Amino acid sequence: MYFRRSFLPGSIPPFHPTRITWSRLLNASQEHALKLAISLSSSALSVIEFLNAYRALSFPHNN
Repeated sequence: MYFRRSFLPGSIPPFHPTRITWSRLLNASQEHALKLAISLSSSALSVIEFLNAYRALSFPHNN
């Protein structure tokens, strides 16, 4: 219960070091997750393109 209440806005003073490091950590992890998602989606797209090209080359009568 205390853990949940501690992250509500206004429970920690605005200049408390915990709030500053928490927001920094959150921003850094969000940026890292965004970069990871972009790289994963681009690699997934390249895999799909490769599979489509392979299918078109292997089975030309199915196009």
